[in-house]
Formats: sequence, structure tokens, C-alpha cells
Amino acid sequence: MKYRHLLLLTSVTLAINLSFASLNNIKEGRDYTILEDPIESIHPDKVELVEVFSYVCTHCKDFDPILKKYESHLDDPDVAFRNIHVFWAPEFLNLIRLSVAVDENQMTQVANNYIFQATFNDKVNFFDEKTTIEWLNKQTNFDGKKIAQSYQTPHNKNKAKDISILSKKYKLETTPNIVIGGKYKVSLNALKSETDLVRILDGLINLSKKDKLPINVLINTGGEFVHLANQSK
Repeated sequence: MKYRHLLLLTSVTLAINLSFASLNNIKEGRDYTILEDPIESIHPDKVELVEVFSYVCTHCKDFDPILKKYESHLDDPDVAFRNIHVFWAPEFLNLIRLSVAVDENQMTQVANNYIFQATFNDKVNFFDEKTTIEWLNKQTNFDGKKIAQSYQTPHNKNKAKDISILSKKYKLETTPNIVIGGKYKVSLNALKSETDLVRILDGLINLSKKDKLPINVLINTGGEFVHLANQSK
């Protein structure tokens, strides 16, 4: 009878682990790497998906709409999305300020596309503060004036400095990059199609959710099944 109990407990634990494995369908080294120093999330109760990008990165211009499409279709209250503009030199601070202003006004889904177009098609110099403000105030496809107001506040400048410090912690050498759960960095070479993107992001989100499970979940679950088995003797 003890053997029966042990077998039942093993089966329960294995079933839980396999459920995560089947959901993940991802492999470390091929689909993702793990950051040496995990980044603390500003959403401690959620799995944070962070896009590290740059307005002057042509690959980001092409990739951002694809990721935004994924975000718009993911209906998961336990996942929080966040954009972080990379900081590689002091002149990038104004680009970070622009990103912060866009984010705080919840216009990333609309404004980012026009900012990318202006950067690469119209050669607008968003490194320059005056040029950025003038461009924002002329926009009609989104509320550019509201973003311009946010862009010019002391809060915006302070937040941009914080983001520049945070950007360095990721120790990234290229953009775009995606980090999930503060530790799992997507291997962009593995993204051959949108199907790969969905597979890897879904897998890393599930893996991050598993990381958040307290250790006593498995213990208690197994204990409950053993208790039921004892009652059935």
C-alpha cells in the first residue's frame, strides 16, 4: 500500500511538471538565455514582458508592430507589458524622454509607429529637444500636444534618468530585445516567423509563472492526493 501512495504522489508531481513543459515547448540556448543578474520588476504580482528598443533602430521599427500585435491579442491579466528605450550614450536621453512621455500617456500602440516613420522616412532628429517638441505639436494622428506637455516636465527628465540606469542593467549590446520575468532573454535568431514569436513568448510567460509558484504548492498538492489515497484504503 505504501508503494501505491508513493506511485500516486510521483504521478501527481510528474503531471504538474509535464503540464508546464508541454505549455513551454522551448529550450534554453536555442530559444532564450538567462540573464546573469535578474532585473527586479515594477509589477511584482505579474509576469513582466519588457521590450528594450530604440527609436533609431531600423530592426526595432520592423519588429515593434509585430510585438504590439502579440500584446493586443494576449488576454492575460497576469502579464504586464513594458517598453524601455535603450541608453547607449548621453544623447539618447532625449529619446528616452520621448518614450517615457508616450508610455505615460498610453499611446505606444499608435504613436510609436509614427515616430519610427518620422525617424527613417522624414529624417526627424528626435535627439534634439526643440525638434521633438515642434514635431509632436504638429501631429494629428494622435494627441501629440499631450505628449509634448509630458515631455517637458521635470518628472519626465527624472524618469528618463531612471530608465537610462535601468537600461544599463540589462547589459544588452543590440536592439530590439525582449526580457520576460526579469531574467529570460529571447534569442532573436530563433524567431523565423510570428509562430515562433508566439511559441517562445507564451513559453517564457508560462515558465515565469512557474517561477512565481511557492514551493509548497507541489508539496501541498501531493499531500492532498496522498491523504485521499489513505482514505480510500
